[in-house]
Amino acid sequence: MNRRTDLSRHKTRIKGEEYLRIHGLLALASDHGLEEIHTVPIKLDPEQQLAIFSAVARGSRGSYSAHAVADPSSLSGRLLASWVQVAESRAVARALRHYCGIGATAGEDERLPGGD
Repeated sequence: MNRRTDLSRHKTRIKGEEYLRIHGLLALASDHGLEEIHTVPIKLDPEQQLAIFSAVARGSRGSYSAHAVADPSSLSGRLLASWVQVAESRAVARALRHYCGIGATAGEDERLPGGD
């Protein structure tokens, strides 16, 4: 399948910069033969609200992996209660960026101190 995804509706602005949201990464990866995404929790510590995830994106372009972390220092406001989901989403976004050959940081990563 070689269709072109309109990524304009999948972008967001954070601190004046434009970022591609995870939905756009999924659409783009699907256009490029994405077959599966697999995630594994590496560490879940409810006491410290620390989550570390690994994600692998596999498809016609090969297999690309990434890791991500979420803890109170990298979250704010309403995201504090979703620390596990945020870590997993960050890992998926990074794996999809690698799969698609995108070097720019995804919107989900921008909340990390220092970015990616």
